[in-house]
Parts: sequence; C-alpha cells; structure tokens
Amino acid sequence: MAVRSRRWCLRYGWAGWSCWGWLRRCRGGKPRTTRAVLAPSRPSRNREGRSFFALETMFYHTVGKYVNSHYELRYCRNIMASPQTGIEWTDRTWNPTTGCNKVSPGCQFCYAESVAHRFTNHFPTGFEFKVRRERLNQPKSWRAPSRIFVDSMSDLFHESMPLDYLQEIFEVMRECPRHVFQILTKREKRLAELAPRLTWPENVWLGVSVENQKYTRRIDVLREVPAHVRFLSCEPLLGPLDLDLTGIQWVITGGESGRKHRPIEEQWVLDIREQCREAGVAFFHKQWGGITPKSRGRLVEGQTYDEMPLAWAEHQARFMPTLSRGQKSG
Repeated sequence: MAVRSRRWCLRYGWAGWSCWGWLRRCRGGKPRTTRAVLAPSRPSRNREGRSFFALETMFYHTVGKYVNSHYELRYCRNIMASPQTGIEWTDRTWNPTTGCNKVSPGCQFCYAESVAHRFTNHFPTGFEFKVRRERLNQPKSWRAPSRIFVDSMSDLFHESMPLDYLQEIFEVMRECPRHVFQILTKREKRLAELAPRLTWPENVWLGVSVENQKYTRRIDVLREVPAHVRFLSCEPLLGPLDLDLTGIQWVITGGESGRKHRPIEEQWVLDIREQCREAGVAFFHKQWGGITPKSRGRLVEGQTYDEMPLAWAEHQARFMPTLSRGQKSG
C-alpha cells in the first residue's frame, strides 16, 4: 500500500494534504501508512473516542467532494481558456469550439479526447463537436499581448464548423492585433476549401500536423494559404520525415506522452533539425515524451531549442518592446 498521505494528496490536491494533517491530529498524531483509504482493518480512535474511520468517511462525503469538484472545474477552465498553459510554444489557449474526431494516426491517443472523457460534467455529450459561442470574445478581455493557441480542444477546420461562425472567429482575431493566434489543423481538404473565403490578418499563424511521411501532403495545401506565418507541428512524431520547407517559417517536433505512448527516435529529430538549418527555418523541440510530457525532458544533444519565427520578434518589438530582448528567432 502507498503512504496514505500521498494518496490523499493525489485525490484531493493540497487541500487533501492539509486535511490529512488535521485527521492525523484528531487521532493523536500517530501515522498509519499501510491500511487502505476509507477501509481500515481495525478502526482506530482519537482522544475523544471517535472512530477515525468515521472521520475519514465524514471528510469524503463533505469536504472531499467539494474539493474534487473545485479542482475539476479549475482544471477544465484552464484547458478551455488559460492564462497559463503547459504547451511550451504558446502562452494561452482559446477554445471557441470543442470536440473532434480522429482523422490520422497522430489522433490515436488524443489528449483532448481523454480530458473530455475524464470530465464528463463539462462534456456531457462526450467529445462531439460543439460550438462554444460564450467563449467567442474571450481574447478581447486579455490585455497582455500573448501567443494564443486556437482550439487546443478541437480543430478550427472541422467538417462541422459553420462557415459564418468561423468568419466570426477570424474577425475577433483581427480585432485583437496585440495577440498572435496560432491555428493548427489536420484537415487540409477543409482548409483548402475555406481558406479563400477567409480574411487572414497578419497576427494569424497557421500550421498543419505532420506525424509521418504520408501526411507531408498537408504541407502543399498549407503553402497555398496566405497566412503571415506557416508552421509544421511534427508531434507526435511517429517516423522519419523528408520535408520540403519552401514557404515554411517554423517547425515544432515532439514525442508522444501517456501510458500508451509510441516512442520517438532521436535521429528523427536530429534529421529535422538539420533540414531546418539548411532551409533557414526556426526549429522548436517541445518534448521527448514518455509516460508524462516531462518524462524525458526537452534537451537535444544537451541544448534546448526554443526558436521562434522572425515574425514573433517583430511582434514583440511592436507590442511589448520591453520583453523582446533575448528572444531567439529563426
């Protein structure tokens, strides 16, 4: 059995850790580390003779459920529209739609789908595509200039996306020139269909996912879109890539994370890095992946690659000059 305090911390976060300390004090401060949570083989008693099992049960049915719902709500809010994000190449996420469906091998272990299945209170219809109109104007309230990943929980060019709503999203992005909006899609056919019917502001960057050589075809469609910055997300990287980087300003690589992650090979990343150097394209390595995103770190031959396209340095100089120094660009 794991140490009980560790279990309470995992179940209820820091609030659980604090309440575990309170329960220990109630039972005289004597730790018990080998009995199952909420199921002690011999219920102990505190100084007042009250069963420790009863205290645990009372906590679970009152404070515990509240803490669980609080952390669940906060986690989902951070995913939907976050002032901070664990994605290294962006600053915020914005989800005017949620839900998607699998279209290629990179989708097999989709993290967004796992979040939807975990937090069913916030996704009552599962991972079906859904318009979230209440979030449409969120970027207008964010005063600090930021890089914003659009639809981290969906695909902006999903087959169910209404054209008029997509045009409204682009209008919001146009009205927020202080932000850079990063769009990533796997649906190159829908992109080719809708791109001519959209106005592409300078602060909108467009990327496509390229997980193996078969899907390099998405790059040809990307090149035809008049986005100010065009980029590739080779994550999860599932094989070696021979890339034509004509008209591409940025490449991101990364390994898959999760219990069923498919391993990435170092040589695949090194080859892409060399192709970027030869083409003069900014190279960003996000993670090696593993059980967790941080399992194997980010270093490539002892170096962190955080290169950004030149357009980012220009945007910083215009909207946040005090922060633009020291940003490495390709």
